This record gives sequence, C-alpha cells and structure tokens, in this order.
Amino acid sequence: MSARNERRIRDALTYIDNNSVKRLDLNRLANIAGMSKYHFSRKFRLTVGSSPYQYLLSVRLRRVALRLISTSDPVSFIAWEHGFRDLSTFNGHFRRAYGASPSIYRRRTSQ
Repeated sequence: MSARNERRIRDALTYIDNNSVKRLDLNRLANIAGMSKYHFSRKFRLTVGSSPYQYLLSVRLRRVALRLISTSDPVSFIAWEHGFRDLSTFNGHFRRAYGASPSIYRRRTSQ
C-alpha cells in the first residue's frame, strides 16, 4: 500500500481512537481518510486486519473492560459512556470478546 494511503488509514484510526464514544459511520471515516467508503473499507481491512466497525468495537470493549476493573460504576453507565446504546447488544459483544458477562468479568478480575 502507498505511504499516502497508510497515512489516510492512520488518520482514520486516530479519529476512531479519539472519538470512539461518538456515533461513527463508514461515510464519516471515509471522508476523514479522503477516500470513497468502498476503497476505504478495503484499505482499512488490508492495513488493520479487521473492518472499521470491528476495530471501533474492539476499542470500545477494551475501554469498558478497563473501567470495569478500575471503578465500581454500574455496568450500564460504563457501557453508555463508551458508546453502547443497547445494553443487550453490548452484553453479547462483551461476552464474545471476554468470555464472560461484564459483571462476572469485573468480579473475576478484581479478586
């Protein structure tokens, strides 16, 4: 991949990292990278190894996991704070990523 395209993808990654709590869509990320959404999707996957959505989801879940072990805030508050708008969907994603519900994860890691 060209250095220009790598820089564009890096700009999108930085934007995702800095704005992961916001609602992000493919069109917005592609505009930040200065690419069509189809070209952006292909180049992003080639560079990062996952789709933009999967990357955003992983950023959010990592941040939630850190908050779960460092605070006693309610799980729903932490999920909402990190961009998850549906608790059921959040719980499913968290369970798939960490092998336990957020509450069980918190108990296991804080012992």
